[in-house]
Amino acid sequence: MIVAYTVSFLYILGQLLPTALLFRFLKAGSDFERQEGESPLRPEGISALMPVKGPEPHLRENIRAILEQDYDGAIELVLAFQDANDPELTLAEEIATRYAEDPSRQVKILRGLPSLGLNFKNSNLAHAARA
Repeated sequence: MIVAYTVSFLYILGQLLPTALLFRFLKAGSDFERQEGESPLRPEGISALMPVKGPEPHLRENIRAILEQDYDGAIELVLAFQDANDPELTLAEEIATRYAEDPSRQVKILRGLPSLGLNFKNSNLAHAARA
């Protein structure tokens, strides 16, 4: 008989506890209501790291896709080139110049990076993460 009461009690508790937690979270959420048009949070800036090695057929489109996102916070793009004479550096410098006037969009170019292993793109990515 005690087992039956215990099982019934646990069943009822299992049914009521999620409901009680739901009401608690709904009440907590109502404390954070905001006025129309005001955002309670300021968007944080983000950094995108892009290792580049050799010819990249869609580099311009890839960079544009990052920098032209509909995001209110600042976006920093770090382009990492191992070879100081990489053919894509010209394009990267052109894009960096185009966005130089926009304080919410920054383009950093790292060039002539030493190798940190056998995989050049991973090596460039490691350098970009440190920048």
